[in-house]
Amino acid sequence: MKEFAEKHRDRIVGAPECFDRILLKGHLPLPTGKSLESLLDSLGLLYKDFEAFVLKHSQYIKDHARQAAERSERPFEPIPPRVRKEDRAPEIAKRDGITQGLLCIYTAAESCSSFVLRAGKGKPRLHRARRRNPPRRPPTLGEMMVLVAQVGGYIPRKSSDPPGPQTVWPALQRAYDFALCWGAFGPKK
Repeated sequence: MKEFAEKHRDRIVGAPECFDRILLKGHLPLPTGKSLESLLDSLGLLYKDFEAFVLKHSQYIKDHARQAAERSERPFEPIPPRVRKEDRAPEIAKRDGITQGLLCIYTAAESCSSFVLRAGKGKPRLHRARRRNPPRRPPTLGEMMVLVAQVGGYIPRKSSDPPGPQTVWPALQRAYDFALCWGAFGPKK
């Protein structure tokens, strides 16, 4: 385009410019629990209703994008992890002979902040969940059993007996379920 404009510059009065792509991200900038609480308050939502609200609106946006792709007879596809959209798009354009218009609509799951409820003044407050660094020394087998048993409902107290099979077994089943989900939906190698 630059070569054409340079060659014919004495006859060109102006040239329109536009973006070659539009990225729509389903992202709410909620860096703190207070910002999420403000959003919920402004929407009149209770904590317990937030998940249903987000799932409903997320589905609406996905359905709308899918319909736009269908109307344009273009693909609506998930972008695999560690694949750059900028690298994949030219492949699709070349494969399908697309030089203008909608090329593709990608879907992607992106990580986001997690929040937990903690006791607060007057009412529970939302706090951003933080990842903890691994311990300096690995836990002993007994300490690990207590950690695993807590997933099954065991509450460690000074007066408690060590966890038994009734709390360890459900915890192991849940850990197995987590492993199956990770294998099915986690990052692919």
